[in-house]
Amino acid sequence: MNVTKNKIKQLQSGKKIHDGRGLYFFKKGDKGRWSFRYQRDGRCHEMGCGPYPEISIPMARERRESYKKMLSCGLDPITEKRKEEAKKKVLYTNRFSELAKDFIQEKQFEWRNTKHRKQWGSTLETYAYKILDAKPIEDIGVQDIIRVLKPIWVKKTVTAQRVMQRIAKIMGKAKSLGLYHQDNPAIWNGNLEFHFGDPFKINTVRHHPAMPYKVLPAFYKLLVQNTTLSSYALRLLILTVARTNEILGARRDEFDLQERRWTVPAHRMKANREHKVPLSDAAIDIIKLRMRESNKDLLFPSVIGKKHISNMAMLELMRRQTKSYNTFVPHGFRSTFRDWAAETGNYDQNVVEFCMAHKLHSRVEGAYMRSDLYYKRVEIMNDWEKLVVNG
Repeated sequence: MNVTKNKIKQLQSGKKIHDGRGLYFFKKGDKGRWSFRYQRDGRCHEMGCGPYPEISIPMARERRESYKKMLSCGLDPITEKRKEEAKKKVLYTNRFSELAKDFIQEKQFEWRNTKHRKQWGSTLETYAYKILDAKPIEDIGVQDIIRVLKPIWVKKTVTAQRVMQRIAKIMGKAKSLGLYHQDNPAIWNGNLEFHFGDPFKINTVRHHPAMPYKVLPAFYKLLVQNTTLSSYALRLLILTVARTNEILGARRDEFDLQERRWTVPAHRMKANREHKVPLSDAAIDIIKLRMRESNKDLLFPSVIGKKHISNMAMLELMRRQTKSYNTFVPHGFRSTFRDWAAETGNYDQNVVEFCMAHKLHSRVEGAYMRSDLYYKRVEIMNDWEKLVVNG
């Protein structure tokens, strides 16, 4: 029986499924792990092939075939894996950068594009290697991480967060290899949070000019007076805090108006992960109107061809809306939403980030995905609608 994403989704937690040729998948919660079973010298052996979804179905099969090839050459996969790990321990004893480069090499096939792989290496090389390579990995402590982050925490907050998260992953690998025996020094919660200001409250330089949330209701009232397709699209973008491409590519079958939910498929999301968006009354009104006005699959179709309206349509609309608003851009409303949530409500910042489909630290994300996160987001999005529509 071949394992598929659909079979994994339907599989009950605690159950397993056989992919063939010794490869098994074990379900645990929303995730799982891969295992390879084989016989050697009359005995049955089992070895781990990594966690799912970090190790995808094709990657797990590649590992299985690699282990089968070892067996055909008279080698024991478990023994060979231990030898490789022992070599790495010797190689990495004194060099954080070498361990980091190996981590990037191992993970590169999971990352979506070449740019992301280059950013991983370049940020660590620019900010971390010089300081962290000055001592053995085992001796790296919190004060070393602070030395890396302190010069950029306020001026380059987003970059600093990424550097911190990447160092944390490398140190996690060091622990898994037995090279580090202390608590991870680059973890934020209960550790670095006591040394730096909250990154969500630091006024960083904006790449996308954001409209102040106190000004937004007046701007929205102007939009309501405009009945063009780009106006409806921009209003829905504001109410859902979605990205431009997510709005423009929205299709009829993605909306469940009875459940008041918009499900954006993974292939249209920046993080390549399905995203469920709670819909407020105003958002539902716009969607219903568009479905009545057009029977096309796309919610915002172009009058020419089968594509959606131009990526520039909403920006051009904003530039036409009086001189008071023409310096702002559609993507900036996501920053407006974040500022509003931070300054006016007692909202969990992690839930706010989930509203914008931002990826969080894996442990935090796992905990929230198992909780009533969606219903917390419903509450936030309804409060957001009250500000936007009523002021």
